[in-house]
Amino acid sequence: MREQIIKNIAVLEQNKLAGKKGGKKTQQGSLATSEEAIALFLSTNEFTSYTKAAEALYPQIVEIGKKHDFIFNSVVNGHRTVINWFRSTERFKKQKV
Repeated sequence: MREQIIKNIAVLEQNKLAGKKGGKKTQQGSLATSEEAIALFLSTNEFTSYTKAAEALYPQIVEIGKKHDFIFNSVVNGHRTVINWFRSTERFKKQKV
């Protein structure tokens, strides 16, 4: 009985590690795409909001995503995702006086 429990624990640990590896591989494309998209956003000062920037830069970001094997599920969700990436920069954060 004890041996069976030890075997089950080993199998669970092995599955846990395999899941982590798969998750990291899946997220690599998204991470690389977001980093390049943010760099593109920060390299220009022509936008007054995250939404306007996401709308204008979205076609370029889709191409960046293809390069990293990352595909947005839909245009609407893609825009939301890009806006969230841009918001993480806090570029337009209002200063408290």
